[in-house]
Amino acid sequence: MWSMNKKTNALLAGFLLFAAAASTASAQDGDDRKQAQDVPTEREILMELYQATGGENWSENYGWSENLDDLCDWYGVICDTDDLEITGRERKLRALQDGTFNDTESVVLGLKLQSNYLVGRIPDSLWQLPLLEEIDLSSNEHLEVSFTGLAMPLKSTNSNNRNLQVLRLQNTATKSVAGISALEESLRVLQLSKNDLNSQIPQELFSLTMLSTLSLAECNVQGTLPTEINQLSQLHELNLFENSLTGRLPETMSRLVHLRKLALSYNEFQGQLPTWLNDFPRLQQFWAVGNDFTGALPAFPNAPDMVRLNVQHNDLSGNFELNFLEAVLSRSNTDAEVTVDVRHNSMGGEVPESLNSFRHLPMNFYLGDNEFTGFETERLCESSHWNGGLLPQLGCSGFMCPMGRFSSSGMATADETCQVCPSLVDYLGATNCFDKDDKSVLSELYVSTGGATDWYITDGWMIEDDVCDWYGITCWDTNDAKQGRVRKIELRNNNLQGKIPDTIYSMIDLTTIDISQNPDAVLGFLHISESEHIYSIHVGGTATQSLDGIGDAQDFFHELWADGLNMQGPIPSDLFEATSLRRISLQDCGFSGGLDGDDLLNLPFLEELYLSDNNLQGNLPDVFDIGLTNLRILALAKNAFRGPLPASWDTAPALEAVTVYDQSTKGGGLTGAVPSYATSQTLRQLILGMNELEGAIPDDLLASMESDTLLTIDLSHNTLTGAVPQEFVRFDRLNIYLEGNFISELPEQLCRQTAWMSGNVDTYGCDAILCPKGTMGGRRQYIDSGCEPCPVIDGIENLDPADGSDTTDFDTLFFGQPSCDKENDDLTERDILTLLYETCGGLGWHSSKHWLSEKTVCDWYGISCDDTGSVNSIVLGNNQLVGSLPTEIFLLPSLQHLKLYSNTLYFDYEGLSNAKNLESLSLDGTGLDTLKGIGAARSLRSLNVAGNVLEGPVPEELSRLVHLESLSLSNNQFTGYMPYWLRALQSLKTLSISRNKLQGALYDFSNFADLEILDLSYNQLSGEIPSTFLESVDDEDKVIADLAHNRLSGTVPSELGRMSRLTLTLADNRISAIHEDLCDVEGWNDYDVEDFGCDGILCPAGTYSVSGGRQSSDESPCEPCGSARYMGTSTCGDGSASAPRANVVASCAGTALVVIASSWLMMLI
Repeated sequence: MWSMNKKTNALLAGFLLFAAAASTASAQDGDDRKQAQDVPTEREILMELYQATGGENWSENYGWSENLDDLCDWYGVICDTDDLEITGRERKLRALQDGTFNDTESVVLGLKLQSNYLVGRIPDSLWQLPLLEEIDLSSNEHLEVSFTGLAMPLKSTNSNNRNLQVLRLQNTATKSVAGISALEESLRVLQLSKNDLNSQIPQELFSLTMLSTLSLAECNVQGTLPTEINQLSQLHELNLFENSLTGRLPETMSRLVHLRKLALSYNEFQGQLPTWLNDFPRLQQFWAVGNDFTGALPAFPNAPDMVRLNVQHNDLSGNFELNFLEAVLSRSNTDAEVTVDVRHNSMGGEVPESLNSFRHLPMNFYLGDNEFTGFETERLCESSHWNGGLLPQLGCSGFMCPMGRFSSSGMATADETCQVCPSLVDYLGATNCFDKDDKSVLSELYVSTGGATDWYITDGWMIEDDVCDWYGITCWDTNDAKQGRVRKIELRNNNLQGKIPDTIYSMIDLTTIDISQNPDAVLGFLHISESEHIYSIHVGGTATQSLDGIGDAQDFFHELWADGLNMQGPIPSDLFEATSLRRISLQDCGFSGGLDGDDLLNLPFLEELYLSDNNLQGNLPDVFDIGLTNLRILALAKNAFRGPLPASWDTAPALEAVTVYDQSTKGGGLTGAVPSYATSQTLRQLILGMNELEGAIPDDLLASMESDTLLTIDLSHNTLTGAVPQEFVRFDRLNIYLEGNFISELPEQLCRQTAWMSGNVDTYGCDAILCPKGTMGGRRQYIDSGCEPCPVIDGIENLDPADGSDTTDFDTLFFGQPSCDKENDDLTERDILTLLYETCGGLGWHSSKHWLSEKTVCDWYGISCDDTGSVNSIVLGNNQLVGSLPTEIFLLPSLQHLKLYSNTLYFDYEGLSNAKNLESLSLDGTGLDTLKGIGAARSLRSLNVAGNVLEGPVPEELSRLVHLESLSLSNNQFTGYMPYWLRALQSLKTLSISRNKLQGALYDFSNFADLEILDLSYNQLSGEIPSTFLESVDDEDKVIADLAHNRLSGTVPSELGRMSRLTLTLADNRISAIHEDLCDVEGWNDYDVEDFGCDGILCPAGTYSVSGGRQSSDESPCEPCGSARYMGTSTCGDGSASAPRANVVASCAGTALVVIASSWLMMLI
């Protein structure tokens, strides 16, 4: 029995009352939860979005894929109003105050997942996020956004009062806005550009009366602009750019007096620009390019903030009104530049003196290609504030080119002068001289490209009267109107310099331009539409870097030959707008990205496509039997395509030749089985070598081809197995390349097909198809190069089969091996190692015992061999190797281990893919500064590049090494977040990325079932330890996880307790608590928890231990330290002992009770 005084009794009674109240509150909470059980949580909603839109394949899905506890750490999830376009803090507070919203735990205010490869359709539940104010899903081209879910009330409030204010959905697959009217009281910004609505402007949009921004650019909306547009009276910005809208602008638009930006360009609007545009006082930008507007240009006299007025390419007439932009003169901001562009209209007369009122303001006037005849005063040409400040230097030419001259902009600039064109005598500001005769154009070409000083051959140029006698010029000889006109310009490899004048397209009967192999010449395509008969253009090997404008070519344009241009990036979209093209060659241009089947279908007449030797990737499109019915030749060799071969090649009606040779060298590789293409009656050449195709060769490959057709089939250097089908005897003339596979049988009857292999079978028999087992050479082609016996096979000396004494068992070998168990290697292993010695400073090595001696290489220092005597290991770490490691080292056929740590080496990854058996690579401490190319080592199981100077994000190329079991990246300068692609390396047993500069949340490694050692110490990782951390590891496995010296915070989660043998190092983080259940997991930290309880995990706050921030022995207890703010401190600055011990959190199912073990309470009790 024990007694208590009155004070103690009072305290205990108070505590019991508190517990009872908590219990009552808990019961009430349970009732509330039951009532709200149908309300989805934000986490559930977001996870449904993730699953419905291919989250696993998003470009960035950090937090989503791991299902991190804090939603605000998820990529693209916005919880801070400072990150929103329109702040909503006041709205939320107001909703909380008036009782219309009671979910104080909701945090998601916005989603910004633009350009993130979302696909599919968003779930209706997305609209149930109660606080959602902003969504940006733009540039997810295959994502359909549906608004039908808006019809359902918010389940959290049972109302339709939503907060959504900003919707950015441009360039998605949205087809309809049905249901969007539910946002009529909240939505302010709606970006729908580049969605194929394919309709009139939807009426439902006019109910969104709170809109300040509406963008429907490039939405394929048609018809007239509805009169209901006036209902959007709060609009600040209306963008209708590039649609098919017609008719006049409705009078009701005059009520949109708040407009700041109005974009009407590239439609089919007609009629006069209405005078009510003069009454828009806030207008800053007016765009109406490329319509059919007529009449006078409005003066916009009441728009003081106007900065951009662009009405190019209409049919406006008249002149500038006297009050043109007069309000601009009174605005306070006199530094804002104003641009007025009225080019390509029919305005005329003299430029009025009234414009001189703007002489002190920064103005840009573009007046070219109109009918202006002069200036009322030349003072207009003197302002130092106009047209880039060049008028004092250029005079009136800086305003408009004088009569008899022209430039592409109609004016002189810092980069372009006004060129002579004698026929232009009517107006100022000419933008072309396309009515020149052929001789004038050729003379201009000669002068502008250095004909007199740089051309190699100039025979006849500027001397002979008849241009048909000039070098490289071919004229028509047809006895009709074209007689004597220029037909072809062929100046290939003639050292032309600079830009080819655009006037070349004015030669009305010109069909061919060939300026290829002039490295400093540039041909533009912006004026190609002026040429009615251009048929073929050759610009390969020039400095041309843009195809802009090529899509405007006339239907006569059939050929583009442009190999070797420095283009870079995706294939230009303009190319696929040149729909009349028959032949395209853009090889070796540096293109990257994919090859879109829809783009190809825009070229229905295409017959030949050459895109070899670029950097294209992704899967091959499978559309060759749909719209490409004329395609005969497809050349895609030496790119980086992946995936299966297209099935549609089989039914493509005209396809004759295909090459996808060597997709592997650049990191790709076509995979899967070889399709039979058994129904094709056209496919004569099928080049599939140097890929990763597998399986047997189909018996019915090209079975429908006529037996006497000359066929070429290249399947070399893949991983094909089995026999060469004896059914191929049906082919009379076949060139088939099979070397470098795993062919086990070559039927004898095929060796009697004397016309095969260009007749070599008649001369060399079976050897012309494949070298026999036990030999190298692949196949025999020449009289002086045969199939040579391998000196050693499976450890048995291989005698010359010709002497009849060979007893080697060849059944385990294969036909057609290029070398004796190695590829592309004319060097012996001794040659390669000798090269290593000589290249990497062998004379200065610490140890070079037996190197270059007569002893077998297996006895050389650091070299080990397998049972056949082939080198399988090189261990020369810390041996003073210097210089560049020869890439021939990768030709060692049996090499499994290459350890060169602690040397000063330059490591080149070229040829690394040849090391097919390489399992471990140690380059730690070698000065390595890049991992670009490491992805080619697909067989690696261990990679150590620690202690180097690697920096930037951890390269995604490592994700290709899917067989890795050990990866060390420690002691480098890697930055950024934990890479999301780590999940691809599920075979990892050891991962060390310690002592770098990684930040962000801790990845949970939840799919790493075999992980044994994880070292992420000494980084800048933050947030809580995920409850799913290492959840796939077997509960009984011993696992070491070092997370010390980061910025991790919160509580060590109880879920980790399922691992009975975890060694967890957490020193020097910001951990505030350990779940009490973990203190009973005796096997943790090598049974230190059994001996020291929670201290065996982390020392409490206010204490420290030099033994890694925890107690690991009786000699390393947790000692008092006043400066230790967090658990797990390993050093102490002041040595004071005033801080309290740490908290331990106990958890129950349903109610959480924090027990504070305070000394004063213990004393009272």
